[in-house]
Amino acid sequence: MKKTASLILILVVLVTFGFTQAEEDSPVMQLHQVDVGCANAYLLLSGDTVILIECGINWYKGIGDTPDKLMNYIASTGIDHYDAHFITHWHNDHCLLMPELSELYGSDSSSVYGPSTGLPDFLSLPKGNYCQLKAGESLEIGPFHILCVAPETIRRDGHINEDSLNLLITFGSFRMLFTGDYLGDAVVDHFGEEVSGADVITFPHHGLEPYAVTSRALQAINPRIVLLPGAPEGRVLQIFRRLRLEPEIYGNRHGNVVLVCDGTNAEVHTHAEPGEFAWEAVRPAGKAGRP
Repeated sequence: MKKTASLILILVVLVTFGFTQAEEDSPVMQLHQVDVGCANAYLLLSGDTVILIECGINWYKGIGDTPDKLMNYIASTGIDHYDAHFITHWHNDHCLLMPELSELYGSDSSSVYGPSTGLPDFLSLPKGNYCQLKAGESLEIGPFHILCVAPETIRRDGHINEDSLNLLITFGSFRMLFTGDYLGDAVVDHFGEEVSGADVITFPHHGLEPYAVTSRALQAINPRIVLLPGAPEGRVLQIFRRLRLEPEIYGNRHGNVVLVCDGTNAEVHTHAEPGEFAWEAVRPAGKAGRP
């Protein structure tokens, strides 16, 4: 009897340890929306994988303090490289700090992706490679699956809102749609199943009236969380109310916003300081950074 009880106890300990170990080894992701005014800047971290999306300056105030705010924020997360940098289109509020970030965090193996065949003349790439990304193409970068769902057609080589890359990035079962400055019907026409019910979308933060996003696309996607850089939040709320959609909306009044996700669910943190959500929090224990 004592022998049987001991065996049961051992099994309980092993099973409990197994579950605990599985939880500790489960991947975690952070999505940072950096508050740089009316400009776009996002950071995705998981394990040893670092992805940047956009890197613009505040177009309302010129360069101002945007470079310091963005560069200091990224440095404070503790990253030492990026694996990929996605620029949706070639407007200053989306791309202007790309050379500085390449110099600091790029390498021979890192890549910058954009909508055009090559970089515009006003940008340089000190380190790494540039690649054009087209609708329907997909990438696997660490634990992230990236599917490009727009634009259907490049009109002016990445220099207008309608040329914005739309990127559906999946971590586990958690889906995030980055839209740049345009979200049109073509996305739901060709990738409706993939984008429907997306957990997060980034809302185009400026454009002609109405905003550079269609009601049909928003209704088809029906996102749970909306990240809103720069745009007047009240007017965007009116759009969703008119469509009878009720997502959680986080804009600049919330400061830096960080989503921490286990691959299924996400916790949203507002007014975040990068040191509170440093890269170490999502890296495997004891894993050394890259030189």
